[in-house]
Amino acid sequence: MNTLFLHMPKCAGSSMREILQRKFAVTYDYDSFFRFPKEERMKLILDALRSPEELPNNTFIFGHFFPVKYLGQIKNNKENFRLITFLRDPIQRLASHYSFWQNSNFSDHYLWRKMKSENWSFKEFCLSQEMKNFYSQYLIYIPLSTFDFVGIHENLNKDWEQLCQIFEIEYEKLPHINKSPNLLIKELSDEDKNQIENYHSEDISLYLKFKKLKNNFKVM
Repeated sequence: MNTLFLHMPKCAGSSMREILQRKFAVTYDYDSFFRFPKEERMKLILDALRSPEELPNNTFIFGHFFPVKYLGQIKNNKENFRLITFLRDPIQRLASHYSFWQNSNFSDHYLWRKMKSENWSFKEFCLSQEMKNFYSQYLIYIPLSTFDFVGIHENLNKDWEQLCQIFEIEYEKLPHINKSPNLLIKELSDEDKNQIENYHSEDISLYLKFKKLKNNFKVM
């Protein structure tokens, strides 16, 4: 069985990677379609939809890949792969993403260059067309029922322990890696926060749906 672990950006994936790479022969895929402007990105997505990449059996993929890259139109037998990810509150994720980009250099990413050249504020970053409903962009053409496990960042330790049981590995406490402050959210006015939440309503609805589930494994 192949394992596809979608490291959703700024959702504690780096911490999990540090442990998983010692337990499994992990193949990294951080060649995210998100690095490309929308027109180029959609071409890549449609190509993957028609002709997904094939993997040798028992491959463990970890990274920022769009799941459609390997699953295509989900014609694969569900017994042949398991799809896993962790999510966090979408606005908190945006704050973490913005803070990380503000203090990093990703000159090969068109959006980072645009953000830096135009000196975006956190509000402008949140309300950019490119960031709108970030989760939904990554999960394009992938039904929610495809996921075998969706952990919640706010329940990180408990959900990580559950995932270790699923992977049949010994539980280890997660290290703190790339931890970013969320003070940016507190600095928003109520009006700005409401505007941002409305703009990302699709992602917020998706996140709340998973958060309410009592058992994240076999979510649907």
